[in-house]
Amino acid sequence: MPKDPAARYYAAGRGAAEHAGAGVRGPQRSKARIKRCVWILALTPRAMPLTGGSKALRALGMKNAILNAGGDLRAYGRRGVRPWHIGIRHPRAPGVFASVEIETDESILTSGDYERFFIYNRKRYHHVIDPRTGYPVRKAICATVIHRSAAVGDAPATALLVAGPDHWEALAQAMGIKQAMLVDAAGNIHVTSKLRERIRFHVDPGRSIVKRALTDDERG
Repeated sequence: MPKDPAARYYAAGRGAAEHAGAGVRGPQRSKARIKRCVWILALTPRAMPLTGGSKALRALGMKNAILNAGGDLRAYGRRGVRPWHIGIRHPRAPGVFASVEIETDESILTSGDYERFFIYNRKRYHHVIDPRTGYPVRKAICATVIHRSAAVGDAPATALLVAGPDHWEALAQAMGIKQAMLVDAAGNIHVTSKLRERIRFHVDPGRSIVKRALTDDERG
């Protein structure tokens, strides 16, 4: 058995990224390449039912609703006299680590390494691929985007996860995303100033939200 049985599949993914024009070299152009590749490969599949579903419900006269598509949410209207209160799932523990109130019509879109993955030889293999390496993203564990349009916010959530803690904020600005949050591989929370104004944390945002810093193998 090969040392890494998944290597050929990730090599194929790297080849697809290169074919899409993403490349894997050149740090000065890495953010632009990540953005271009993720837009091509993500294809925003979960945004479609959120957008179409909300239009269908409105057409039926429903003035208040929450739609869930694979963990991504769209909320509009209110819950009675109160705004919708939406929790953001903790990536390494049961429950939520943050929440926001939705009073108008917004989508909350998260990309992370904790929904679809397997462990092999203590390495985590998940579905979000870094086009620079052809392997799963290692420097971040989840990214959340809040946007009026699910179609606009879905792919950027994945792109920010790929960009990691060094480049996520610059990439968010380049993509026009004002409300975003990233949790890096060590469990540190990074959040844009616009989202910081409204988000409520259920943990100490100044400390790691994982019990300890992850090793390279666990990040893998």
